Amino acid sequence: AYEAFLLVIAYWVAPWLGVVLVERWLQGRTATDEELAARLSDRSFTNRPGLAALVTGIAVSVPLFSNQEDYVGYVPKHWPSFGDITPVVGFVVSAGLYAVLRRAKSQLPSTGSA
Repeated sequence: AYEAFLLVIAYWVAPWLGVVLVERWLQGRTATDEELAARLSDRSFTNRPGLAALVTGIAVSVPLFSNQEDYVGYVPKHWPSFGDITPVVGFVVSAGLYAVLRRAKSQLPSTGSA
């Protein structure tokens, strides 16, 4: 039961970590220290691409790759040698999708007056 609990935690932590690490990597390359500091106190800042990538990573990885006692996804059911690679798939899907969405968002013209 404890091992199953830890796996379920990993199912959302891995995609979240994919988004966080890509954001840090892109921030260090595209934003100044002043911009990053201002973003921390800006309550209007939202990260919809991050949320979309996180949810997509979980939605793709859990149904397809989960290998639990109560639920076995499509891939482990048909190819048991893969095992439970849900966290790896969630990380890769979320990180890749977030990188694409974040770059697309940064290329849109700004609509603010500041």
